[in-house]
Amino acid sequence: MLDFQSVCSRRKFITKTVLSGGILFTFKQLSFGTLFANSFEDKASSKTDPSFGWGSIPGRASYRYEGLAKVMGQKIFARDFSAADFENWPRYEMHGLVLRAPLVGKSFQGLNFSHIQKSLRPIVVITDKELRLNHIKVPEFFKPRLIGRLGHSPDYLGQPLAILLFSDVDVFLEAKKYYRNPEKILIWGKAGEPEVQPPYCDGHLIRYSVDNGEPEYSPATHGGFLPLHPASTGLESIRSKKGLEFVDRIQQDQDQFKWRKFEGEFSTQTVDPCFMEPENGICYFDEKIGKFHMAIGTQCPSADSESIADMFSPATCPIKLKQVELISCFPGGGFGGRDHSMFPLLLALAGVFSGKNRSVRIINDRFDQFQSGIKRHASNTKIKMEVDQAGKIQSLKINVDMPGGGQKNFSFAVPSDAAANASLGYFIPRADIAYRSLPTVGVPAGSMRGFGSVQVAFAVESMMDEIARTLQLDPLEFRVQNALEPGLTTIMGAAPISSVRVKEIIQAMQSHELWKNRKTRKRKTPDFYYGVGSSVTMMSFGTNQDAVLAEVSVDKDGHVRVITNGIDMGQGLSTTLAITPAQFLGRNADSINMGGSSEFDLLTLWTKECKNQTEQDLCAKDPRFTLGVSMGTIASASAFSQHHVVNEASRLLFETSLYPVAVKIWGKQVPMEAVLWKEGALSASGFPSLSWMDLVCELYKKDDGICAVMVHGFYRCGWSFGEFVIHDKEVKIPVDALAFKPVAGQYRLEKRRSVSFPSFAMKWRGFGNYNTSGCLTAVEVCKKTGVVRIEEIYSFLECGAILQKQIVEGQTEGALAMGIGQALYEELPENINGAGDGTWNFHRYQVPLYRHLPVQKMGVLILDPLEGEKEPKGMAEVVVLPVAPSIVNGICDAIGVRFYHLPVTPEKILRALL
Repeated sequence: MLDFQSVCSRRKFITKTVLSGGILFTFKQLSFGTLFANSFEDKASSKTDPSFGWGSIPGRASYRYEGLAKVMGQKIFARDFSAADFENWPRYEMHGLVLRAPLVGKSFQGLNFSHIQKSLRPIVVITDKELRLNHIKVPEFFKPRLIGRLGHSPDYLGQPLAILLFSDVDVFLEAKKYYRNPEKILIWGKAGEPEVQPPYCDGHLIRYSVDNGEPEYSPATHGGFLPLHPASTGLESIRSKKGLEFVDRIQQDQDQFKWRKFEGEFSTQTVDPCFMEPENGICYFDEKIGKFHMAIGTQCPSADSESIADMFSPATCPIKLKQVELISCFPGGGFGGRDHSMFPLLLALAGVFSGKNRSVRIINDRFDQFQSGIKRHASNTKIKMEVDQAGKIQSLKINVDMPGGGQKNFSFAVPSDAAANASLGYFIPRADIAYRSLPTVGVPAGSMRGFGSVQVAFAVESMMDEIARTLQLDPLEFRVQNALEPGLTTIMGAAPISSVRVKEIIQAMQSHELWKNRKTRKRKTPDFYYGVGSSVTMMSFGTNQDAVLAEVSVDKDGHVRVITNGIDMGQGLSTTLAITPAQFLGRNADSINMGGSSEFDLLTLWTKECKNQTEQDLCAKDPRFTLGVSMGTIASASAFSQHHVVNEASRLLFETSLYPVAVKIWGKQVPMEAVLWKEGALSASGFPSLSWMDLVCELYKKDDGICAVMVHGFYRCGWSFGEFVIHDKEVKIPVDALAFKPVAGQYRLEKRRSVSFPSFAMKWRGFGNYNTSGCLTAVEVCKKTGVVRIEEIYSFLECGAILQKQIVEGQTEGALAMGIGQALYEELPENINGAGDGTWNFHRYQVPLYRHLPVQKMGVLILDPLEGEKEPKGMAEVVVLPVAPSIVNGICDAIGVRFYHLPVTPEKILRALL
């Protein structure tokens, strides 16, 4: 059965259970917070220089929380650590190398090391044979296989064929040059094709309404997406028959009203994440107690741990794993490139087969990362839009294919997410969108920044511009008259929960000098064409199944600590969450521990995927049940969901602990709303101000004073609300698990009296929360060379309340660079001759450099939050969506030729100009 929930399972939380199949998961982060505090945080409060430090101003950061440690070269990345840095790890370190398939279509017969001197040969070789002999399971995301089969063609280019372990680093470094080109090592037999795999996903989004009326049929009102090929009998067949009736009605409307038809076919290329730090890690398997230790940079520690446990879960597997301890380091970039990557699994395999009392390290170089790292899906999109005489879009039909590479990964979800966001920021009453992802022999694609919406946005926004040009309409005016307005429904058939500000973004773009003066600006020389392009997009943020955890505590010395299951993968989450406590505690956190923590085990939460509202209501009677325990980090949910639980924990710590302490000191009841933080002290009219340490010292005088709060939250188009008794008062708060820690004693788990979970039906309505981004780009096109120069580029963004403006600006500037790369430079064949052959690095893969960016003429305009809008919105994905179409629309404005396939290279432009 294919439904909206199943096809969007990245939009489904990744379960993290305390105990799964008898295996205990522990997540830790090295004491970066303590390291930072000792190195400079104490100076932040010194009398000699109170301005020094990242967080000396409550609610603001002078620079990124981890910024100083990074630029000073302190140990925060996984590659910085050796076995000697970890207590009780074996000091003997082996070094691993993964041999990968540079070709497909021939059978892999084995390895030949005869031409390599013995001292440089591996001492351990791990192949598919070892995996089969030990009954090692392939987790769902990594099917069909972890390592290519002996005697068969590799499943895809870049597939691991063997893991080689070397005795020490010197041998490894000397030997690696022989393994860079493995032609003489890999033995090939007769020709043979990879095993045929079924589609990773296919589905159908149908929406029908008349004019601005409520949908008569939509995913929100009729239970999600439809399968493209339903079974001949059963519920799916009935649902599909009903849906296809509305496809016929769309066609009947088109025939009756004879709207003007516009069609096009667009494609986007495979893109590499190109994060700063290639994947790497170090591990140790203690077979005596069945405990696996790993230090790695990842964006989803819980999912990585579960996949490792799943590999060794069969009862017939002789490797008895009882505990996985994952130490989460700062990843040098992520944004989907480390979301369900196979690298942690390969490292784990190296660890368990390395032998007794040996630590193992694997470090990808850039060639390795290109050959193996998760890519953004390429896409082929056929689009048809129909527009009435008034210039209103009446129907949208899309067929989008996204080749998924040789492993499933998130290919079963990315195309459906693209479909759910295909209308961007426009109201479209009729839609018929078919999507699918097929296996290929390319490097696996996954949840890289944009999650499918980037690909469809290029097609839709290019078509919007083409329609406006054909109808001789102003491109932004055409967008205004079709913009989604508050109260109207998205393509999913439900009105957004969050604010809709599409028109405001377009109006801000219209009033910008670049747009207003575009027709009067003169070319600098006769050798260049000049044009200005625009694009506007709206995208959902979050997963609509966000499961988040936080602890906020204060110690006797007054240090505030935050613990969260979120990961800072470059989006600045460590900084934004570290300044979050200031709203209620009057000061920033002194340290933050990210990546999940075993401290959350005490909440003893459990979950299951409920099949209907009745089952959900039954499970909700258990006070330890929740709809999702934890999730991997996605950039678009960081500022929204992770901030929520840190903020709630901070509020509860203030209201249940510090506020009562203040009232006790003052000796008189003061209304909570009359109390405020001012210059680091708690103030109330008519009472002496209380310093932070006044409060902390008084708090620690009583053993039962609350010094820490732990909470769990779940979001699905609305937060779960739990009812608890706090200080003999019944309260209903937007968390579904709560624990308090007294000054003397252990955490006290508060019993949830009841809970209000978002309804089961919310699964079908779409993601609920959206934000809007626009882009204006001025381009110059050289007549002689075809080279496109970005002269100016500006992003327009609405993202709710802003936690730290510089981080929003930094994310946006990065998105502008990414979009420029996608539009003009980055070109990576998806299959043959692509990254999987092992010969790709930045000498072949061109990314935008400093000289390609108009650094002095690029920027971001951020709309002020609406009155009363206190919550931040996720923004890290939506900012990249309009960039490439804006550039391509600008090129069309300059030379009168539209390009339908990315990237737009000088060669393509010169051919078009002939």
